[in-house]
Amino acid sequence: FVWWRNCDVHNFRTKASLSSSALLLIMGIKGGPLQKLPGGNSYIYGLQKAGLAGKPVNLDAGGLMYYSALRNERRFLDGDYYPAARSFQDEIAYLRFILKWDLLVVFDGKDPAWKDAEHDRRYGDDTVDDDGINTKIRNNGTYIALCAKVCAGLKIPYVVSALEADTQVVKWRRDKNPVIVTGDSDIVAYDIRMKVVLISSWNMDSEKFRIYDIGIVNESLFEKYPLYEAICNFGSMSLLVWAAACGCDFSPNASGIAGIGETTILKAFETLKKKYVVDGDLIYDVSLTDFASSLVEECPPGFRRRGITKEDVLAELEYISDCFKRKGQYYNKKGDVLSMEDNVVSASSDDTVKHMIGLTDPKTGVAFTEEEQHILDEYDPSDELHPSRNMTLSAAELPKNRTSV
Repeated sequence: FVWWRNCDVHNFRTKASLSSSALLLIMGIKGGPLQKLPGGNSYIYGLQKAGLAGKPVNLDAGGLMYYSALRNERRFLDGDYYPAARSFQDEIAYLRFILKWDLLVVFDGKDPAWKDAEHDRRYGDDTVDDDGINTKIRNNGTYIALCAKVCAGLKIPYVVSALEADTQVVKWRRDKNPVIVTGDSDIVAYDIRMKVVLISSWNMDSEKFRIYDIGIVNESLFEKYPLYEAICNFGSMSLLVWAAACGCDFSPNASGIAGIGETTILKAFETLKKKYVVDGDLIYDVSLTDFASSLVEECPPGFRRRGITKEDVLAELEYISDCFKRKGQYYNKKGDVLSMEDNVVSASSDDTVKHMIGLTDPKTGVAFTEEEQHILDEYDPSDELHPSRNMTLSAAELPKNRTSV
């Protein structure tokens, strides 16, 4: 096992070096909230230590696809996506057949309008953005469809999301609640009951990740992890308040609400706890209005000089909460498009079914161009499973019995 994991014979795990700026890939909530949750104060290296053998795993494929492209950066940027698809195939095969994860691979679909600000920040004029991500590399529709074809060839279940993968990866529950594996810290805020493996780096043979499982109350951890205590007291709304105040992928301003930082947020949580939590029980249904009021009360004097009112803070809290809790859409197994409240937005059709299995452009939902379709048709994932497909083998006679060996 150890030899095969590191061997070069089949080029099974591409060993192209990554630039130092690309070794860390974390998108989502800003301000470091995850270090303030159980599991967030240390990294684990090597996914074999995640303990997910035989367990249902919903994998948000965006981060792995990005790293696969980065390992083959020059050819990818020249429009040759095959090396990146091979690298993706190597990793997916390792997760499924060596680590034995019960995988569902979830790909990004169409870009939602409410993430335009994040896309502008990430794919602006600079080659490398503030998170160290090479903005020239994008998981475009053709590349996503190639990786979907890889999964189909390996008989690994997959789905292209109606919109971005965040909602799909959380809402597709399968027979048992799955573990979510992702590179996007936003996922933790969607459903605090779900176990999340947050990958910071897919770097070769030393994947770097944290594990969050915060759905069970453990009061002994409250002093060390005040954000965790707030989540146990007030639910996922605590994380949504943090996301709005410090910034997340949905935020029009990358740093959230100017003048409100983690110190103010934690003070606000403590104030609300003293008012409304008695003997560990919440005695009042705390609303976003209450959070807004408390945040403004705990802000330093300089915040008030900015002219930001409680109404401004509340509007941002409501907007971010709406993005997480109501705006997303996802496919069910029939191809219906459902809302976050599980209501049918549009019924299954040929268009939705083709989109969710990658037969139309995942990013637009329209048919591929002739050139794009040719790229997809010419790629055969089975060709990458061994290096000798053109080898001619000589015939050999099998032994007839034990004595003829």
